Amino acid sequence: MSLMRRTIAVLVALGCGCGAWSQEVSQASPAAASSVWQTGNFLSTILLPADGLQRFHFRGADLIESMLDSADLLIEEAKQHLGKPYRYGGKGPKVFDCAGFARYVYMKFGFTLPGGSVPQSRLGRSINDRKQLQRGDLVFFQGRSGKGGVGHTGIVTEVDTATGVFRFIHAATSTGVIISYSTEPYYAKRYLGARRLLGDRQKPEDPLPARRRKQ
Repeated sequence: MSLMRRTIAVLVALGCGCGAWSQEVSQASPAAASSVWQTGNFLSTILLPADGLQRFHFRGADLIESMLDSADLLIEEAKQHLGKPYRYGGKGPKVFDCAGFARYVYMKFGFTLPGGSVPQSRLGRSINDRKQLQRGDLVFFQGRSGKGGVGHTGIVTEVDTATGVFRFIHAATSTGVIISYSTEPYYAKRYLGARRLLGDRQKPEDPLPARRRKQ
């Protein structure tokens, strides 16, 4: 099931009264002003990409507007590729390297990212405090040698706002696309920083439940 169909299914299941739905989508591209989804009695719009990927705006559906935003959908798209193998230079959709994975996921939402971790680390806005991280932020790590500059890219999937512990999805050389913890020793000693390409989320991140923290 496509990302759009899954999203609409969620909306219907939550009682939006969407009924039968029609789809009107302008293909996302760097020059696109917006993508529009029309479903029965409401209209949602994503603004692309000058101000970052912004929230959905649902007409007459405040409950859904409070529950879904573009970062949720970006992470949902990323998770569709869990388990796919790593290949250096892989740009998807069957194989990925770390930068190729981030580039592929963001391109689904109208962003054109460079194909390397170093140029990706210069995009957007720097986030220095890990407690301020948000879902969808790009995080960067030193390479396997543990020395030098940026060598690895991931996408934040969850944040513990009390401690700054986060989980991130990425294409790792040994496992392929996987979700990891920032506290895993390999990544903890190699973490370099984060950048935000999406707009600031209007709803705050929820702290990770204690059972899901690894410290």
